[in-house]
Amino acid sequence: MGKFDFSDVITDIQGTLKKDKRGEDVQRISLADVMNPVSRDPKDYIVMPEWWEDTFGVPGLPICKIVQAAGDSDTGKTSLCVLSMKQAQEQGFGIVYVETEQKTSKEDLEDWGVDTSGVLIIQSNITEKVWDLSFRAIEAFFKKFPKEKLLFILDSFGNNISLHDEELDIVSKNQKVGGAAKTNRFGLGRLLAMMDKHPIAVLLINYQYDNVGSLGKTQAGGKALKFYTMIGIETQRLGDWTKQKDGKKINVGTYVRWKAFKNHYKKSAIDAEGNRRMLPVEVNLQISAVGIERSAKGSDEE
Repeated sequence: MGKFDFSDVITDIQGTLKKDKRGEDVQRISLADVMNPVSRDPKDYIVMPEWWEDTFGVPGLPICKIVQAAGDSDTGKTSLCVLSMKQAQEQGFGIVYVETEQKTSKEDLEDWGVDTSGVLIIQSNITEKVWDLSFRAIEAFFKKFPKEKLLFILDSFGNNISLHDEELDIVSKNQKVGGAAKTNRFGLGRLLAMMDKHPIAVLLINYQYDNVGSLGKTQAGGKALKFYTMIGIETQRLGDWTKQKDGKKINVGTYVRWKAFKNHYKKSAIDAEGNRRMLPVEVNLQISAVGIERSAKGSDEE
């Protein structure tokens, strides 16, 4: 036994929480010896295809956590959104999908098996409107369905404009752009607070940029978003997926490589015998109109 026995201290704090009508916080304070390992219960995730767990160590998109996918265009980011929606619907989740580039059609969703009548879509590229409408949608969903779970997708986080920037006097030296970044930071904070209250799985699609003046790459949203990201995926295009038909080469999809730039769950991945699993850093995938599949190929030759 150590110097301090916190049992009575914890009991006293829990008693004050009950008196303050904050019963949901009672279980948030305890001794470290009751800390649980990373959940493997499918109920705590939007379960994804097998390649997801093989790569990231957990069954899918975790509830009340953020998964971020960042990369250039045509690298599978929106395909990940659509796959996530399909999986979420099959598992009984509601969906709020924020689409800022107006590039995803009803047909795109339906081709992958998404029931479009069960998806609440927000379309805007104005940062303030994106977050305002998102929070209104999330609050309305849980008011109507208080016991259900929600998938929230923002596609994309780092490619919007701000009303603040529109109003700037470009000649003035005293004003600087950055309204979108500030609004995104505020929006992220409020989203995290809502995730603490409601069972929301979050998928943020982002863009990736070369660091100016230094090596490596960075994502929009800065350190705050990266800090709160539990699984971060860097997406890269490898080439066209082609097949021969009637003596001609036709394009049927895209080869991509996804690398984990952050994986909070990697250190806790274990196998059936309880041994630590060595997870891959990256996975090669092939994307077509029918979905995402694991691929052993990384070229444009079939």
